[in-house]
Amino acid sequence: MTHSSPRPWRSWLRRVAVALGLVAVSILLFASGALIGALKLRHVIQGFNADTNRIVSADGVEEAQYVNLGGVRQWITVRGQNRRAPVLLFLHGGPGGAIADIAYLFTRPWEDYFVVVQWDQRGYGRSNIDKIKIEGTTTKERYIADGIELVDYLRKRFEQPKVVLVGQSWGTLLGTEMAHRRPDLVYALVSFGQLTAWEASYEEIRRLLLDLGRRTGDRALQKRMQDVGPIPVGSKPGPFLAAMDPVWDEMNSRGYSWHSVTGSEYPLDEIFLAGALASPSITDMRMIELMVGSNSNDYYNTLHPTLSGWSLERDVGTRFEVPYILIMGRYDWQTPITLAKAFYTRVCAPYKVYIELPNAAHAAVLEQPGRALVALVEDVLPAVSGDVPHGAETCTAANPNVSAQ
Repeated sequence: MTHSSPRPWRSWLRRVAVALGLVAVSILLFASGALIGALKLRHVIQGFNADTNRIVSADGVEEAQYVNLGGVRQWITVRGQNRRAPVLLFLHGGPGGAIADIAYLFTRPWEDYFVVVQWDQRGYGRSNIDKIKIEGTTTKERYIADGIELVDYLRKRFEQPKVVLVGQSWGTLLGTEMAHRRPDLVYALVSFGQLTAWEASYEEIRRLLLDLGRRTGDRALQKRMQDVGPIPVGSKPGPFLAAMDPVWDEMNSRGYSWHSVTGSEYPLDEIFLAGALASPSITDMRMIELMVGSNSNDYYNTLHPTLSGWSLERDVGTRFEVPYILIMGRYDWQTPITLAKAFYTRVCAPYKVYIELPNAAHAAVLEQPGRALVALVEDVLPAVSGDVPHGAETCTAANPNVSAQ
């Protein structure tokens, strides 16, 4: 009777399993060490940004809190070197582009001249908190009402008769509507990237890209824009977004959103994520939420039907009872400069100013922050004291012919 030896393949499998286990442990240890190192580096950068952005003036204000607007909690930050300076309310883009946590990237110089207020609008950013109460309330009218309520709160909080409204992109829709309805609360209206219509603006982007394809002989681009067809108007967001996606991708990748960033479909998303990583106010847990999208929602499904068909000229008009300052990036197709300039020519206001930033597209406040600051100081601050800045155009209802001042 003979005895067989253990099968060699079993021994080989055991050795492979041990080796793989050691590799896995090594990778885990390395990854843990790398993660700890990355977090430490992030915290150093956060600390630096917190220190360099801290308000140290004895007369300054630096607050972050929830206020109740329209029955739900909404997040605001308030910062300025002088609490008696004019209040500037920044209306972020999107809808849903809350940027209070990354505003340090561009608003620090503004705080030398204004009390700057950032507002996470209903359902977005840190204002996505009272979810049950928010559900079904994210309409155009509700956002406008929230904004007016916030202006009134800030006016009383800082004992000032009016505030300066500064809108960016979607925020320009809110700003124009708010200033139109309650001019008694507003010193001046500033629009960075003026939205002039809802579907019509996006149809203009498609037209501009189609024209670009024709001028450059890019037949592939022409075909893609022709295949999209006209941007659909209607209450359902699905068809609208489906048509917009290829148009949006082409616009972004060609530098008509952020002019110096090309080859990326969503450059602002990447830049905002990088800004969030270094933000002094974003915790590690919130950063994870932002990266995995656990704070996402579908409030746009309620909002879109209330925006469909909206037109600035028809729904707001061309007459403002407050000074109007329009600031556009020369390469801005996201809120097409072609439509914004045409609208501006028809505006009648106590005074109006058009400023075109030559090296910017839609993200003008970040692309050319120096010129943006100069505009706020030279063309907006005079409105607080009732003056008209040099070079502004004036117009009255009695004399609608705009004349250079």
